[in-house]
Formats: sequence, structure tokens, C-alpha cells
Amino acid sequence: LNVDFSTSLGTLTGQAAGTGANGQVTTTLKSIVSATDMTASLTATVSGTNIGTTAMVAFLGISADVRVDSAVVSSDGYYRAYVRTKLFETTSGKPLESGAATYMSSTGSMSPEIDVIDVDGEAFSVLTAEITTADQFGITVTSAYSSAPSISDQSPELMIPGVTILVSTLDDILVGDGASFTQVKATLRTTTDGAALGGKVVQWATTVGTIKPFSITNALGETRDTLRTDLVGIDIVTTFRGSFGTNVFDEINVTFLTPRDSALVLGWAPDPSPPVPVEGLGDLLVTAILADANANPIVAEGVYFWLSENVYGIIGPPTNKDTDSQGRATTRLSYPYQLAGSVVRIWARVVNNTAVRGYIDVILPPLEEAEEEEEG
Repeated sequence: LNVDFSTSLGTLTGQAAGTGANGQVTTTLKSIVSATDMTASLTATVSGTNIGTTAMVAFLGISADVRVDSAVVSSDGYYRAYVRTKLFETTSGKPLESGAATYMSSTGSMSPEIDVIDVDGEAFSVLTAEITTADQFGITVTSAYSSAPSISDQSPELMIPGVTILVSTLDDILVGDGASFTQVKATLRTTTDGAALGGKVVQWATTVGTIKPFSITNALGETRDTLRTDLVGIDIVTTFRGSFGTNVFDEINVTFLTPRDSALVLGWAPDPSPPVPVEGLGDLLVTAILADANANPIVAEGVYFWLSENVYGIIGPPTNKDTDSQGRATTRLSYPYQLAGSVVRIWARVVNNTAVRGYIDVILPPLEEAEEEEEG
């Protein structure tokens, strides 16, 4: 006998077949995928008759749940969100035993784009997106059951924080003698709230000179390195860059000057008539001695004085002084006595020949010494 099959839901493989010797006939019913439980009506009828039977078949609903386990600004300048998807039976909550989840994001890329679920019915993927200087809002990840894309879920909206980098240097002019160097610094912070980003890799690059390729920020979001000059035959400007990832960078110019036959030496001279300390400030005289390669003093040459960064002191006024008949230029350093015992680096350079420069590290004397000098 031939038997005809029909179903109210799903699809049949072999809708008509003849009975075998045992009077039985089989067909295959393929279910549909739905987010809710559904019931199919399967009917078998002897061909050409009203003889038949009906069975009810339950199709269990399937759901997907997407969660973001963590999201970070990674050390290499990218934003990474770690996403987990669980596929389960809607009513019972029982995890699926087989299958895979697909992933798609509104920005960046997902890796992997498809992942087979584990014994807990879970799949995993990572969103990687480039960081810029501006906050990026409304980022979402959509994950679906690979066998039925309509079974899907979307992550909560994510925000990729913007990041800024500030590059600075102690010296923007160096002698291009192949030996001179300066300290460079980069500071990484989030754009909106200025939070420091520690443990991040800053890439260094320069068109002239040498520097290590990268360094890592500390808890204050700061990192320092040393830029060394090349031996140059002409004055040349190098563009120096610090970058975090692809889109976040800052540049400054540093000039390498041709070495010249002159020398600048910094020394201390006693104050012949020190002023009375006022409001807790101490005073020292800073003297720069300028001479040529043969130690002959250079007269009536302008000298500019300044302090290294992060030093709370005052040089001058004025900060520019001309050398006297002995090649000496003197200016006053005033500092609060709370800084007594601190080491400060004092710089000087020739105004009209900025390649001629030098510095001295000085321990600031305590109040007692300043008073003794004044009494003497």
C-alpha cells in the first residue's frame, strides 16, 4: 500500500511511500527553528482512501543571549570587548548540545566570526576596534544561531573612549654631533574625563636621530625616552612622533644644528650682596661662562636661562643676560625654602647660536646657608 504524508509545520523528505513486508513505512520530518515552542500536526493517509492517522510533534523554541564579559582599551591602542553567546531551549533553559553562533558588529571586526558552542551551549568572540581621539557611542554586537539567523540577540550598547596623547621634550634644539640627546615624554589620557592610561605602549618615530621604537606608560599615563642626535653637516629639523595605535598621535619638531667651534660652561658664583629672603624664598646667582674653543671669553653675547620641567622655582628677571668682559652672564634663581636639598637642572644657551648650550645640576642650599651668606 502507498501512504501519503503531510505536515502543518516543517518539511518532509518523502511525502509518499509504499509499505514494506512488515506493513510499515517511514518518512523524515525536518523541524522549523523558532524562538517559541510550536506543535506540528503530522498526518499519514493510505493513498486513495480516507484511512489515516495524525500525530502531534513538538518543536522546541531556541533563544540566544549575548553578554559582554569585559571591555578594555588594550595596550596596543585598540578597544577590545570580549563577547559570550549562549544558545538554549527557550522554555526549559537547557543549553543546546550542538550548533554554532555567528557574530557581527556595528564597528570594528569580530574574531572569530563563527564559533562552535561548547558543552554549556556557549560560544565566544572578540570585538576589536580602532581607537580615535573622540568617544564613539552606540557600538553593538549581534550574535545569531548559525542554523537560523532569525534566532539572535544584541549586546548592550558599548562606548569606545577617545584617547589623546601629548608629546613634549626638554629641548627642541640640539647639537647634531651624534652624541647630544634630550628627554622626550608622552602623556596618554582619555579625552572626556582625562583619566590616565597606564600600561599602554607608545610608539616612537623620528625622521632624523635615533630612539627606541616604543615605551610603556606608568600609572600617571606618562612615559619617557631619550632622543639622540645624528651627526649632521647642516642645520636640519626632525619631526618627532609619539603614537598610540593608528589614529592617536602627536608630533613636535626638534632642530639638529651643525656643531660649532665654541663652548658654554655653567658655574656658580657667590652673591656679593644677597638680598634679604622675602616670604620664605631663597636666592642663588646663576653664572654662565661663555668661551671659544681656545678658552677666550666671548663678550656682549646674549645668554638665555631656563629650568628643566617639573621644577618649582623662578629664574630672573630677566631670563636673558649679556656676557661681560670676562664672558660671564649672571641671573638670579629664587626658590621656596621647602625645596632646600632638592636637585634642579639649570640650562643656558646663547641667544644667537642655540647650538651652544649647557646645564648644571645644583642642590638647593637650606635656609641656614642662605642666612650665613647674607651675614657674611
